[in-house]
Amino acid sequence: MGLEENRAQKEVEEKKLPGPAGKIKAMIGTNVPLEVEWASFPKAENINHIGASLKPLEDAIEKVCKDELGKQALKGTLKKILIRKAGPGTGIAATFQGGTLTIEQPFDGGNSIGSEAIRGALEKGL
Repeated sequence: MGLEENRAQKEVEEKKLPGPAGKIKAMIGTNVPLEVEWASFPKAENINHIGASLKPLEDAIEKVCKDELGKQALKGTLKKILIRKAGPGTGIAATFQGGTLTIEQPFDGGNSIGSEAIRGALEKGL
């Protein structure tokens, strides 16, 4: 990564991730690391689109946690949230396996994953 990408990464880590991470912790009742696979983001312009993917993530978790049953299911199962840039020829996806929710999309300002797809992946994995 170059200087521009490092600056974009720092901004995401310091300004865009803490708010959603705190909201998710409050909804579930436990800390769930919100990580970005930085190596999958080759350009600062892609990194700058990460913030837009966080609202659908928050909305999906809020819907799963709408009752105590959903909240407890996530609290006992969700161990990490991983955000990854989709590679060429791959699409938009949310998967939940082994305690990790992975959100993968192009992060190019175009199509992005919605909260219903994320919620569906979570509920399928519970």
